[in-house]
Amino acid sequence: MITNNHKDTNKIAHFSNFLEKENTIVGVILSQPIKGKWVKFNLKLSQIGSESNKFIEKKGNILVYLPFDKKSNKLKYGDQIILDGKILPLEDSKNPNAFDYKSYLAGQNIYFQTFIKENNWKFLDHNKGNPILSMAFSSREKFISILEKHLGEENELAVGAALILGYKEFISDELQSAYTGTGAMHVLAVSGLHVGLISFMLYLFLNLFKSRALWWKISKTLLLILGVWAFALIT
Repeated sequence: MITNNHKDTNKIAHFSNFLEKENTIVGVILSQPIKGKWVKFNLKLSQIGSESNKFIEKKGNILVYLPFDKKSNKLKYGDQIILDGKILPLEDSKNPNAFDYKSYLAGQNIYFQTFIKENNWKFLDHNKGNPILSMAFSSREKFISILEKHLGEENELAVGAALILGYKEFISDELQSAYTGTGAMHVLAVSGLHVGLISFMLYLFLNLFKSRALWWKISKTLLLILGVWAFALIT
């Protein structure tokens, strides 16, 4: 009952009840865009309109694909945009026993997708997302730029970004197959070992400040917890 209650498509306010052949939607980017041939991201919809009706306030998440160009390459988490195109239900996998991407997205309350043409979208505003997540994504981008300067080889950068920051977009299909084939794919995932190393280094650093005061013991513990959660957010 709880699961059914939290399913967005069961709610009156969901945009799926107002779909037409083509719709114009306004929303905020809910994930860090993945950039390749397409720029792919989750969009949190706030308004929907069409030729037959004006904009109305509706809710729901949708998977968006934009053609990669200079304009779409600048998009970030929290940007507000307006799109014009067909909204289609997600399709089932064509291959038997393949990874069920549709069900995976359904777990995130995403049931629809749209492929937008180059000139059928516009940027509206910045910083409309969660400020804490915005800061985390911004920090990760800065750390990735540092890795790009010092890890010259493509595979080195891919492994380094995955190991340190949990960022896997640089990993090529060939490299992924190599790690999968050797049973070492788990190495590229941020795990408890990373959290342990981060907390241990923070512990050593904070121990440089010698004090037996109760306020410092409490502050040190809070700083350790804050440091671990900051790492979790960034990765």
